[in-house]
Amino acid sequence: EQARTTHPEINFRKGNILELEFDDDSIGGVVAFYAIVHFTEEQVEIAFLEVFRVLQPGGIFLFTYHIGEETIHLDEFLGKKVDIDFMFFTTDFIFSCLKDSGFEKIKIIEREPYPGVEYESRRAYVFARKPS
Repeated sequence: EQARTTHPEINFRKGNILELEFDDDSIGGVVAFYAIVHFTEEQVEIAFLEVFRVLQPGGIFLFTYHIGEETIHLDEFLGKKVDIDFMFFTTDFIFSCLKDSGFEKIKIIEREPYPGVEYESRRAYVFARKPS
């Protein structure tokens, strides 16, 4: 809502990244911060193919994830009982999935966690482009 208020000229939409409700080649960019953290590797592959499908030629895909190979299970989150898993992925796996989906000009920026501020895992910021 804050984004809509600040930038009313932009059409912000939420959706299921595994089944996007957009036509082929219809979106200029997709931003998906930590959208894949609950996905299996197979679901990540599906999500990347789906994003590729809806992006216009030259479109940009920006997303983030936790780097690693582990799965973290939580029974409590923000003071509430939950049953949730957070999946971590290797940079090699993510890069390979993006290439296999057809993306090019892939840039992955890795960073260390901010101690005492967030869960102490390495993070990745990814920029990928659909070929023109």
